[in-house]
Amino acid sequence: MTDYYIAKDGNDSNDGLSIGAPKATVNSLQTTYNFSDADKIIFRAGTYNSELAYGPDATVFMEFDTMTEVVSLEGYEGETVIFEPTGGDIAWLVSMHDIDVTSDNTTYSVKNIQFRNSTSDITSGFLRLEQKSTDAHIVKFIVDGCTFTQTSSEADLTGAAIYSNNGAKMDSTVKNCTFNICDQKAIRLTNQLKATVENNTINCNPPSSNDTGSSMLLFSGKQNLTETTELHVRNNTIVFNHLDGGGDCIICQPEYFNRLFISNNNITINSDNPATNGAIIDFIRPATTTTNGRTTEVLNLVGNAVKNNHGRGDFLEFYRASGDDTNTGVYNITDNHWIGNNTIRDHTLSEVLNMDHCHAATVNIKRNTFQDYQDMIMLRN
Repeated sequence: MTDYYIAKDGNDSNDGLSIGAPKATVNSLQTTYNFSDADKIIFRAGTYNSELAYGPDATVFMEFDTMTEVVSLEGYEGETVIFEPTGGDIAWLVSMHDIDVTSDNTTYSVKNIQFRNSTSDITSGFLRLEQKSTDAHIVKFIVDGCTFTQTSSEADLTGAAIYSNNGAKMDSTVKNCTFNICDQKAIRLTNQLKATVENNTINCNPPSSNDTGSSMLLFSGKQNLTETTELHVRNNTIVFNHLDGGGDCIICQPEYFNRLFISNNNITINSDNPATNGAIIDFIRPATTTTNGRTTEVLNLVGNAVKNNHGRGDFLEFYRASGDDTNTGVYNITDNHWIGNNTIRDHTLSEVLNMDHCHAATVNIKRNTFQDYQDMIMLRN
């Protein structure tokens, strides 16, 4: 395990192997050394832009796409480290992809770094973490204590601030991070063996022209695995501010996990004109199925506090493909607290729990409180 150092006052003639002899650029480190999965680059305080430039793809500011290039990234403890590209628009700020590891539980981390786009629009995402789709081993990604700030009000993140998709067996954790996103996509973790999102603050303030499309939070389990796929979303503060004129949207979309745990989140959904009931805003729309090894065994929705300050929509609404009507799993909805408003209370198409397409074998709804809603629970199928 080797720690490498980069600093704003560093010099590429240094070896970068100690805090007293840091290099100045990522390119110098990458062309000098071959990395192993236990290595990391530690950045000292400062705002980094041209110092990060690496890789052959002009649309990616810093690109690692071979095993000897991929390395953990960390801001020095107690110091402020900012990644901020300059120049024209780019697709990705940092991309680790096509990783093909040789053993299970190979781990890469990104820690204590602030990502922001400044004057450059980032059109795909800030951080892409992916292994090769053919890799049979488990790769773990951990994003801890980072901040993601999108400053351009009309920018469109087609991926997400944190994006992971084309992998075989990924175990991804996003924790202790802050998201200030003006498009709808903060975290997208798909094709996951396990995904954990905990202790984050997630703020989304989309412009009216970008209120539709993919979800602010999108998760899906990998199919056809012998292992159980799991999603944990817990202890997060989530705020979604919908602008009048925007279209329908689903804020959190978890799909095709065997086990889902959504617990102890503090959720606020606002509209600048709550009396408007044209746009349908749902918080969570789980997709459950009985195909491709993705049968839902359990869904726990426990201890969440929700403020729905908008005009029309459900908090929970299930999705099932047409004809897939086999009952599966145990769904526990316990100790949650929902607060609506006068407009949503008067709207007959706004249920808190719309269980029309859940197809659960067992439903347990206990010790929940509902305030300012007309329709609380709809149980069908």
